Amino acid sequence: ISYIWWPPDSISSTTNDTVIAWPSSTSVYYVKGQDSYGCEKTDTVTVYVSGAVPVNAGPDRYLCLGDTIQIGGSPTAPTNVTIAWTPSSYLSDTTIQNPYAFPTDTTIFIVNVFNDTCKGADTMVVYTLPLPVTSKSPDITLCRGDSGVIWAGGGNSYTWTPDTLFIPLTSDNDTIRVFPADTTTFIFTVTDNNGCKARDSIKVFVNQLPAITASPDTFVCAGDTVKLNVSGGITYQWGPSVNIINATTSTPSVFPSSSMYYYVTGTDANGCKNVDSVYISVIPPPVVSIIPDTSVSVSY
Repeated sequence: ISYIWWPPDSISSTTNDTVIAWPSSTSVYYVKGQDSYGCEKTDTVTVYVSGAVPVNAGPDRYLCLGDTIQIGGSPTAPTNVTIAWTPSSYLSDTTIQNPYAFPTDTTIFIVNVFNDTCKGADTMVVYTLPLPVTSKSPDITLCRGDSGVIWAGGGNSYTWTPDTLFIPLTSDNDTIRVFPADTTTFIFTVTDNNGCKARDSIKVFVNQLPAITASPDTFVCAGDTVKLNVSGGITYQWGPSVNIINATTSTPSVFPSSSMYYYVTGTDANGCKNVDSVYISVIPPPVVSIIPDTSVSVSY
């Protein structure tokens, strides 16, 4: 049996028994078959052409590097269709309407949708924005009770934690004065014009104050000298500087004219200082009364 198909447009063959057709609009194809005896018969087939499946990949989006964003339209496609997003390596799920995307570089995402006979496709772009490049002051060391200044750079605004151990020195918070009681790591977050954030930290080491221990309170007779002592530091400074000998040693001698406090500031190897004091009570000299000379008459 031989066959003739027409019209010959958008058809893979006009003489095969099986052909592939791809009309741009709904079309009727005719086929005439003839057997070896010359008998003929004609039949028709209608190929219905439907429009592409509607699809909306959504608007292009901007994403800070390392973040995640949901993509797709509202909706991306009708229900009861098959969805396939590509590339799959940067998507939470390639088969749903609105997957989450997390590309490491600017990426074009393509969504293809299919029903029983037709398909549709659309694209959108996720532009990745670089994170701000931070700069910062070096780690610092403080003595307990002191404060220090640290700073960060690379953005337009800054936040710090812990937020109870500093006061800001600038309007954008890039420079702060810190006063921790113990060694503390201050973490800062830098935000740039695009809203992208980066984090870094500065460590503030806190040295405890030396335990400066001076002599116990004591007394001295007026005009006498008493030796004091102190421990806990490497260098010392006693005060006030009146009536004292060797005021920068651990064992000064004092001869106060009246009862008073002597204060000593001790400094340790880290340069940290602490203070102690000694109260010296001055005992006035005793009052000595002498009986005047007198004469005695003796009778014999």
